[in-house]
Amino acid sequence: MSAGKPCTAIAVFILIYLKEVIYIHSRIQIIGRSADRDVVCKSAYNSRSNEKNHNTGITHYHRSKGRLIYEEILIPPDSPDWLKELAKDRGYFWSAVDKREGRCDSQLAREINIPLLHELSDQQNIELFKTFVQQNFVEKGMVADIAIHRAPKDGDPRNVHGHATLSMREITPDGFGNKDRSWNDQKLARQWRKSYCNLGNLYLVRNGFEPRLDHRSFAERNIDKEPTRYQGRSYRKSKQKGKERNVQKGPINVMETLREILQENDQDRENDNFENER
Repeated sequence: MSAGKPCTAIAVFILIYLKEVIYIHSRIQIIGRSADRDVVCKSAYNSRSNEKNHNTGITHYHRSKGRLIYEEILIPPDSPDWLKELAKDRGYFWSAVDKREGRCDSQLAREINIPLLHELSDQQNIELFKTFVQQNFVEKGMVADIAIHRAPKDGDPRNVHGHATLSMREITPDGFGNKDRSWNDQKLARQWRKSYCNLGNLYLVRNGFEPRLDHRSFAERNIDKEPTRYQGRSYRKSKQKGKERNVQKGPINVMETLREILQENDQDRENDNFENER
């Protein structure tokens, strides 16, 4: 398998369970050459498939690596024929994305990893995640390579989560165009978080559950609790080895509970598995 370094986390979603008081975090990260990442490999791992990078000739074998619920490539409405054909094959699509970039430090894709709702069935979570991705990314012109995973067998069974690997360039009739810099606006993270909470609560109510997601900070909800800085298990492991990692700068909301640790460990275990299996 190919070797590389972890993606750089550039933002963090925070979701708070209102009744159960459970903290869940999701990451937005850039997959780029400066971190020595292969976007074809990442797509293969998320979709639990075997995909070839047609630029390097390397095939990444990740079929049957575990716990896949769903995978699909979503393309914008009225996409040109070249994109419709290319998107039929992950290896060809992401190889084309990779080939379009000429710089050694090029950003290749943006990945969003978001927690789904354990109360819902697999099909309901698929519909929720696809709706969220369609409304916030695909309808804006991005191609979205999505996958939904269950928790590891020894993990928290409530940890169902979705990955969306997103293209960064405009789609033109003749190929990939310029990068849309407006998609880098940090204010979008809050909009996406609010959109997901609204959709998630809608699906909960529609299926007979109480709404429990809130995108607002403690201060915005008049909760007298000091925020702390998120430092995950992978960060702590690397710190013990004397290595520095890129982490979220500044305060975010953290609720110190056992469920936080379980959710965090499940996701870090999956990230570690990806790094070890490449």
